Amino acid sequence: MMKLYVSGKDVSQFYDAATWSGGDGQAGRKLEFNLATSQNPHTDKNLPTIVTKMNDPVRLTKDDGTVVFDGELVSKEKSISGRLMRVTAMDKLYRVNATQKTYNFKDKKPDEIAGQVFKDLEIPTGKLDTGAPITRVFDMTSAYQIVMTAYHLEYEKSKKPFIVRMDGEKVECVERGKTVAKYMLDPSFNLIDSRFSVSVKDAVEKVDKYDPDGNKIGTIGGTKVPKGSNNEEKIWNYFKDLGYSDGAVAGILGNLYQESRFDPSCKQYGGGPGRGLAQWGGSRLAELRAFAKSQGKSSTDLGVQLAFIDKEMREGKNVYWKRAKMSYADFKKISDPVAAVRAFEKSFERAGRPNYPVRNKKATEIFNRRKGSGPTGGEKVYRQEKHEDAKARAEGILKEIEKKADLKVFGDYDLITGNAVTVREPFTGLNGKFFIVSDTHHFANNYHEVELTLSYQNLMEDVNTSENKKDKSDAPSGVPNDGSAGARAIEAGLKVRGVHYQWGGNTPQSGLDCSGFVDYAYTSAGMPIPGRLTSAGLRSNPKAYGFVEVPWNQRKPGDVLWQSGHVALQYYDGKILESGGTTKSRKYLGYSGVGITDGKGRRFNKAYRYVGR
Repeated sequence: MMKLYVSGKDVSQFYDAATWSGGDGQAGRKLEFNLATSQNPHTDKNLPTIVTKMNDPVRLTKDDGTVVFDGELVSKEKSISGRLMRVTAMDKLYRVNATQKTYNFKDKKPDEIAGQVFKDLEIPTGKLDTGAPITRVFDMTSAYQIVMTAYHLEYEKSKKPFIVRMDGEKVECVERGKTVAKYMLDPSFNLIDSRFSVSVKDAVEKVDKYDPDGNKIGTIGGTKVPKGSNNEEKIWNYFKDLGYSDGAVAGILGNLYQESRFDPSCKQYGGGPGRGLAQWGGSRLAELRAFAKSQGKSSTDLGVQLAFIDKEMREGKNVYWKRAKMSYADFKKISDPVAAVRAFEKSFERAGRPNYPVRNKKATEIFNRRKGSGPTGGEKVYRQEKHEDAKARAEGILKEIEKKADLKVFGDYDLITGNAVTVREPFTGLNGKFFIVSDTHHFANNYHEVELTLSYQNLMEDVNTSENKKDKSDAPSGVPNDGSAGARAIEAGLKVRGVHYQWGGNTPQSGLDCSGFVDYAYTSAGMPIPGRLTSAGLRSNPKAYGFVEVPWNQRKPGDVLWQSGHVALQYYDGKILESGGTTKSRKYLGYSGVGITDGKGRRFNKAYRYVGR
């Protein structure tokens, strides 16, 4: 049985299960457990009254005292009808991620930069790998981002990937994959289940071959036909392959979902004339059928309908781009899925009752899930070196695909993100050395089980290493996208743009009200807010939520704006990112929910900045 301590008190007898997890994209490891607590000290005499407070120290150890997790309590949840309290703790990197620092490093190596940052945060260090010196100014940047940037710049030079993680009570910055778990994963011993997947997302479709003198000697090409496991994925891949932006394709899909649920054989509900993905009717339906006949295929063929949609948009015969106030070329490059929904509906669909909330929500959900994926017309050039087999090398480049595996195994503490593991599983062909990119350990009833995601490739977690540069699509000039708490909250908030408004809602699935949206944005960005942030609570005690009030004229993007009964995030260029259910929200967005609205004429008059607790 693992030993669990909260505020130094041994509560090992009072938790029934625990989950310890980590993965790429998550700053720090997380510990979740159910703690049995007394509802009534007078009747529940066998259960103690365990008092827990936010930021209380939490520690998980092995029986021999070896520290597995050392962190702090960041959230707790308990219903009045149950005896179990759900507790979530994060290790010390959570605090590093939430803390902003300013440094001017000159000719400092990555280990020197990391050492300085962690020393200032009073976190003991273990092994810190070194590298080439860099010169860099960090202005009010997340301390975690500072360290990750230093090591990612080394990775870009040396191609040696690194990971920043806690090792017990100490933080380490070490080469990924260098530590190999001591046990081989084998179905005859410790492997419970496995799944193997291959993604062509980053596959190269064509390789042009050149000889050592620069003369083209041939081309080896793969198929240009997009593929997918379902119609949504096939539609996404099809238009991505034609050069449409992620936002444009998501906008098309949001519309097609409302029209036909992606079913090319769909007939209009109630017996109307609409047919197919886009519910064509009248002369447009006749043109679709003629087009299909010219291709020697059925008009209900998915590929035919997708080609016809592209044809109509390109030729503009039945598509009125003026209604969308843009051209076909503009639409292909559009970055905002919600704007793409409206443009496609107004110019292409022209629905009687558009039902924008459904279209917007679906487009945003698909955009968040699929952005960056799908065919991109990937091509590479290979220049032959002397004494090389050009054909074999070019074919090797052509076969660059992403291989991943999901495994369930009996537990071992070496199986954590950043380490490598050897697998021998003949049924799915998982044989060789894999690299752990996600791990979830389950402890219950003296049983230890682990779920792993493995990759064949040993890559460093992606980090924006640009120096104080903004995201040009969202931020105005002079506002750096610097990894600050506010910038990260905005980034997380934009991912749920289009989610509908629901009073009391706190998840994208249920809908989000204004408080739920702010909670979700900060928590998703690695800064959990204790309890539920309300306008009244923020006004009366901002410190309890990790905020401080700042002068109104000094507010910055990501700060929480306050007015009686409403909270929102300050966005760029004076705009506001919020979940609104008011007439004003519908006026600006066309729906009630999460979106960017104009800040002019609003009643916000106080601003609060996240500083942590």
